[in-house]
Amino acid sequence: MEKTPADQVEDFEDGSEEFDEDEYDEDEEFTDDDGSEEDAELVEASQEVVAAALKSITKQEAPAAPQTEIPIAALSASASAPAAQDVAPEAKATPSVKPSKPELPALPAKPVPKPAPKPEVTDPNAWKGISVFPQATIASIQSSIGKLQKESQGKKDLTIMLLGKNGVGKSSTANSLFGEKVFNVSAFQSNAAVKPAMVSKSAAGFTLSVIDTPGLLDGDSVNEASLDMISEFLQDKTVDVVVYVDRLDGYRVTKIDQKIMEAITNLFGPALWSIGMFVLTHGQVAPPEGHTYSHFVEQRSSQLQAAARACEATETVPVVVVENGSRCATNKAGEKILPDETLWVSNLVTRLVDVAVQTSTPALEHDPFIQEADVYAKKKRWMIIPLFLLNAFIVRPLLTRQIKLDPDFN
Repeated sequence: MEKTPADQVEDFEDGSEEFDEDEYDEDEEFTDDDGSEEDAELVEASQEVVAAALKSITKQEAPAAPQTEIPIAALSASASAPAAQDVAPEAKATPSVKPSKPELPALPAKPVPKPAPKPEVTDPNAWKGISVFPQATIASIQSSIGKLQKESQGKKDLTIMLLGKNGVGKSSTANSLFGEKVFNVSAFQSNAAVKPAMVSKSAAGFTLSVIDTPGLLDGDSVNEASLDMISEFLQDKTVDVVVYVDRLDGYRVTKIDQKIMEAITNLFGPALWSIGMFVLTHGQVAPPEGHTYSHFVEQRSSQLQAAARACEATETVPVVVVENGSRCATNKAGEKILPDETLWVSNLVTRLVDVAVQTSTPALEHDPFIQEADVYAKKKRWMIIPLFLLNAFIVRPLLTRQIKLDPDFN
């Protein structure tokens, strides 16, 4: 049995039947077969019920409107503006979105300071200068040191004292021997400000010590003050080799040179020359006209040896020529050479060792107090002969004559 629209609306309200919206038209007029007015009113009421139902269904099934994302700038602007009095309740209920803080750029990490490296502990007495010599020179020095240790019962040290006039190159010779600057060099340094000094350098268990002394020239006479300082400085030291330094271009031995050599002989004794050696600086000087370099060196050596013999030297004193200047010529191996091709650094060390090991004279051990007493005794010896003559020719005859004139003398 076919249901009328009114029955279908009742069924839909009861939930027993779903209503098909497309099946009915809201504006369609319902009439029955009889076309009576009662049925028309019923149809009109049904349409109103259906329209109300459709409106309820549409309101329930309508999808929720999506929330529109509000820009942060708009929220910030609205937050700073004063609130309006007629804001709708829904708008007031809307939760405010706090603007997020802008992210700050990351700061660069502070560099962690590295701990300062510990200072390298070095031996101030290490002979570092020996490494600056060419390999051939180092080998020669090592050979000479080996000879010293072998022939001197394992001697592990060598002490050298430099003597001479002012400005002849004593300090420069010491610096050249060490291969490094250990003594100050100044041509205008006041002699009164200079005192004896000793520097020791060690390498491979061997110690080289050099004693530099003030100049022994004071105007035209011997500097007695320098001799006194040297005497006091040596009271607790032992010297293996005494080096008298002069210049090659001095050309001759003057009277003051001879007086200086006599003064040091009186101070240390004639045995000084048994452990002595001459060193002539400025070895690269050109020889006088008409002389070869070798002949020039030979003449200067003969002059100095004659002066040493005048000071009671019993042996020939060796002579070594050196050139301390930075412009000294070198060979292909980098070794310093003289105009006659002599390797002077190696030659100097070799001759120093030869003097130390070949002499039968013991090393110089100076006692200034004993030496002063001896010097004082030498100064009084000249009075012996005059006193003897006075006694023989004056005192004794007078006594004899008085005895003869005395009548009571039997």
